[in-house]
Amino acid sequence: MSYCRTLIVEDDPHILDVVEFLLVEEDHLVDRATDGATGWARFQRQRYGLVILDLGLPGLHGWDLFRYIRDHSPEQAVIMLTAMGEEEHRVKGLGMGADDYIPKPFSNDELVMRVRNLLRRCPPPPEVLRYGGLRYYPDEKRVTLHDHNLEIPTHELRLLEVLLRQPGRIFSRDILLDEMYGVHTECNDRTVDQAVTRLRRKLKGAVQTGSIIQSVYGMGYKLGTEGEGA
Repeated sequence: MSYCRTLIVEDDPHILDVVEFLLVEEDHLVDRATDGATGWARFQRQRYGLVILDLGLPGLHGWDLFRYIRDHSPEQAVIMLTAMGEEEHRVKGLGMGADDYIPKPFSNDELVMRVRNLLRRCPPPPEVLRYGGLRYYPDEKRVTLHDHNLEIPTHELRLLEVLLRQPGRIFSRDILLDEMYGVHTECNDRTVDQAVTRLRRKLKGAVQTGSIIQSVYGMGYKLGTEGEGA
C-alpha cells in the first residue's frame, strides 16, 4: 500500500492503539485525537488521505465533527468506526456522506481490507514539500509558514519550489533565472538576488536559526540546513 497520512479520532485508548498499529503496518502515518475538539484542530492544521472517526466522542460529538469535516473538505475520505451499530445509525452515517461505516466490535482484517478498498477509489493526498516550519502545496500553489498562509508571487514561488525539491544543491543565478522566467528572459542576476531577499523576509522563522535560503559565494544559492548562517 502507498503512503497515507491518517487521522484517528477515538476516545477508547485500546481501540485507538489497535487501529493505529494496523494502519502503521499498512504504511500509514498516523495522527491521533481522543476527543472531537482535538480532532477538529488537527484536521484544520494538516491534510489527510483518510479520517477514521468514532461517533461517541466527548465534547464535540462525532456527528458534529463529521459535518465540520465535510463542510471544510467535501472530498475527504472518512470511515465511521463506532459502537452505534443499529441500522438507523448506519443509514444516517452513510446518508450524511461517510465513505464507509464499521460497527464495533470489528474484525481487524476487515478493517484493513475496507481501508485498502476505500483508498483505491480515492485520489492520493496532495504533494507537500516540507522544510522546517514551511509547507508548500505545488498543486495549489499555496505556502504556509507555521500553519499561516503566505502570499507569494508566481515567480518567487517557482524559485522556492526549485530549491525545496533539491535541498542542499547549489543553483547558479542563471539556472534560477531560467526557472523563474524562462530561458528567453531579459532579466539579470540582480532579479534573482532581489527575489531571494524578498523570500528570506517572508520566510523568516521557517528554521530555528539562520535563513532558509543560503548564499554560496561565487556560485549562487541553496536551501540551507538548520544552524547554517545566512
